[in-house]
Amino acid sequence: MRSNHPLFGIVLILGYTICSAIAYILVKHVFLISPEISPINAIFWGFLGATILVASTIGSQKKEREHAQQEWHDHKKLIISISILTSLGVLLWAWSLQLASAGSVGLIGKSDVLITLVLGAVFLGEKFTMHSIIGAIVALGGLFLIANLPNEISFLVVGIVILMRFLYAMQSFLVKKSGQKLRGISFTFWRILIMTFFLFLTTLVTGTLKVPSLPILLFLFGSQIFGAYVGRVCYFEAHKYLGIGHINLLTLAQPVILLLGTWILLNEPMPAQKLMGAGMLLFGLSLIVIEKSELNKKFSLLRIFATLRGKKNDIENPVDLS
Repeated sequence: MRSNHPLFGIVLILGYTICSAIAYILVKHVFLISPEISPINAIFWGFLGATILVASTIGSQKKEREHAQQEWHDHKKLIISISILTSLGVLLWAWSLQLASAGSVGLIGKSDVLITLVLGAVFLGEKFTMHSIIGAIVALGGLFLIANLPNEISFLVVGIVILMRFLYAMQSFLVKKSGQKLRGISFTFWRILIMTFFLFLTTLVTGTLKVPSLPILLFLFGSQIFGAYVGRVCYFEAHKYLGIGHINLLTLAQPVILLLGTWILLNEPMPAQKLMGAGMLLFGLSLIVIEKSELNKKFSLLRIFATLRGKKNDIENPVDLS
């Protein structure tokens, strides 16, 4: 019998954060030992490995095949739109990892909380509370410290990561009407399959398609099996047990796990400036997320787009499939 206890959702989010950290570490490791590989080529081979695994999993079970067929029939336009959008986002992600340390990129990636806060104020006229103002100031201070880490990250990478997070946030808007009806495994299968095809075409157009060595191939396969498949399914399923506010708060643990992982496995430096910046960023974001959860304020792209469409009340619980 399936449990509906929130603890199960917490376990799923923990699985998501660990899988995400593994994806970051494996891709960064590839760029360290094989710097000549292009981000596009690396991501394509990673997603190809994930596609092979997911396709074999679904293909071996009649019930999952039927679910996949039904999922395509019900949501093919949504699946295609999200897949292309996510492909652009994941290319930016790989590019940022090639240019900067994985731990710093993971920290900057949590800036999407600040992005939605600012956009909510600009487009919706939301008023900043004292908690959100303090949280934003502290988080921006931490962001500034991280962006100024010597030999680890640059303001170019900060811009790339923020654009990436914006593309991911767009998906919440796209799934607002049907997100609760999507099947996690079936949706992930179609998403990964279309992304792999899109990335393959991109490598052909840019002339970057090259077959890496077997060890590199295995690292890339593993990165997206964990990041694009196992982690994504955990994250998607967690929405059935936890509210979006609790999920946003729990995912703040992701960069902490990533920092520890890159320090231990990749020997990334852990200077006092990075630790101070990470602490300030995560503390500030925690204030914002808790404030949003307690007051039930939806500083999200969903309300922004609904306002632009003239349907302010046309909002459902968002499901972030980034």
